[in-house]
Amino acid sequence: MLLLPILVEYTILNVNSQNISDLTGIEDFTALTSLVAINQLTSLDVSQNTALTDLSCNQIN
Repeated sequence: MLLLPILVEYTILNVNSQNISDLTGIEDFTALTSLVAINQLTSLDVSQNTALTDLSCNQIN
């Protein structure tokens, strides 16, 4: 488990091909500028990730 103060420091997150279907909690990565999530996602809400400028993901199932 990552503690919240550590999460705010991440600017790039690559979870490509990690068999992840849910990114609940992604809103806590407030400094995130780049997200790569090529997985079997069922949903993805990055509306709170206002610093995000680069998003790569597959079609949501």
